[in-house]
Amino acid sequence: MKKNQIEDARKAWNAEHAVLRRLLEKGQDTPKAIEVFLHHHAMVHSNQLKAGDVRSFQDEILQDVTEEQIRLIPPGQANSALWMIWHITRIEDATINVLLAGAPQIFHRGKWQAKLHSPYVDVGNGMTKAEIQTLSQSVDIKALFKYRLAVARRTREVVRKLKAGQLREKPCPTGSSG
Repeated sequence: MKKNQIEDARKAWNAEHAVLRRLLEKGQDTPKAIEVFLHHHAMVHSNQLKAGDVRSFQDEILQDVTEEQIRLIPPGQANSALWMIWHITRIEDATINVLLAGAPQIFHRGKWQAKLHSPYVDVGNGMTKAEIQTLSQSVDIKALFKYRLAVARRTREVVRKLKAGQLREKPCPTGSSG
């Protein structure tokens, strides 16, 4: 992607995000807010999500990345790209399923710990450097992206079912927003 394309994509993202923020603040037009959210959501996931004609930042960023590169923790950095992808996927899974839908996580329902070869079940907050390194070297990359896609599909399913007013509710820590 060329510099001007990146800038255009950034501007479009920011403009659409401003629309989403206004819709959520006003608590009006739930269908439009959901539509904008789902468009943004599709952009940060793989085109395998098949969410219309949407540019996938994930696919663009990772298209030429090697397994060695995705597992590498760069000097002076805390995390590998693999750890970051795993972490954001775990956060999305926990947030959507436990806090919003009041349901078990995809991670547990689909026995993803074994499929991923992950020594960890939590979302990774507070991991030590050694734990991050272990996770970065042990996780099955293909399985990670299958898990990420499963989580994305579930997120879209849950969000599509939201009703007017639910977008402004604070999630209930016991697992159901109403």
